[in-house]
This record gives sequence, C-alpha cells and structure tokens, in this order.
Amino acid sequence: MVAAAAAWSFAVGRTRFFTLPAEVIVATGIALLAMWALKRGSLRPRKPLPRHSAIVWLLMAVAVTGLELFAFVHADRSAYPTISSILNAIGLDTELGKSIVAFAWVAGGVWLLW
Repeated sequence: MVAAAAAWSFAVGRTRFFTLPAEVIVATGIALLAMWALKRGSLRPRKPLPRHSAIVWLLMAVAVTGLELFAFVHADRSAYPTISSILNAIGLDTELGKSIVAFAWVAGGVWLLW
C-alpha cells in the first residue's frame, strides 16, 4: 500500500496543476482509496464519535471550505491565497514538493479512515 501511494504521489508530482492528466491521476487515486475504504468497511464508524469531536471536525471542514471558496471567488491570490498558492510560495511547487504533499495527503486520508 505504501509503495502504491508513493508511486501515485510521484505521478501527481510530475503533472501540472489543473490539466487533464493531473485531474485523471487525482481522481484515480481518490477512487482507489474509496474502494479500499469500502472494502475494509472503514467508512462505517466502529463506535460513534463523541458529539464534541464531530462538531470540531465539522467546524474545521466548514472553515477550510469557506476559506478556499472565499479565495477562489475573490481571485486575488496575494490578498486571499488558496492552500495550493501558499504551498507554491514556500517552494513546494517542484515535482518533489508536489509528490511530498500528495503523499502526505494520502497518508492523512488513510489515517483518518484507519
């Protein structure tokens, strides 16, 4: 699984953002991770989340989504940067940097579903 995630991350790192190959590779990775989670039964909680934990996760998801939508609508990346433009500014817009971020993203998703 780690080797597959590393290979996928490397493929993502070699693409340019917002191109058809990048979209296909990302969508393929999401589909494979979802199929793995469904097969494992990871999408069903083993025990219910405490209410306060669910509220914290919901607030974080709403805050990040709101920030991204606000930045997208206002389109002035210098005043309202998106997460990807922040990563670009700190030097993660190279093939290696994009691969590292993609691997961390997959690892975080697996950790959440584990």
